[in-house]
Amino acid sequence: MDFGVARGTRLGKQEGLMGGSLPYMSPEQARGAELDPQSDLYSAGVTFYEMFTGSRPFESDERAELRRSHLYEPPPDPRTKRSDLPDLLAQVILACLEKTRVKRPPTASDLERALLRVRIS
Repeated sequence: MDFGVARGTRLGKQEGLMGGSLPYMSPEQARGAELDPQSDLYSAGVTFYEMFTGSRPFESDERAELRRSHLYEPPPDPRTKRSDLPDLLAQVILACLEKTRVKRPPTASDLERALLRVRIS
């Protein structure tokens, strides 16, 4: 499974073409924009959401609807699906799922430190 990771290449040189798994794509990847490591952190957030709740934050059989959700819809708080989830873990997951890159953890190392804080809290 590729989880929509950012390090793949664009499909050709045509604007708007994209590769990857739509359920795990960052908003910028869904737009066909340039990708960076924070795009991968969004995909990690989708994966964490699914690991801890049993479902992805955005579900649809329609590709256009799923793409729109990644672009514009706020993710549901994972505690609505799993009330025993620690608040700090839910905050980390939601930080990864921010629509704007600069609001996500800056690096994977920062994400790791945040997850370690969850573990020791």
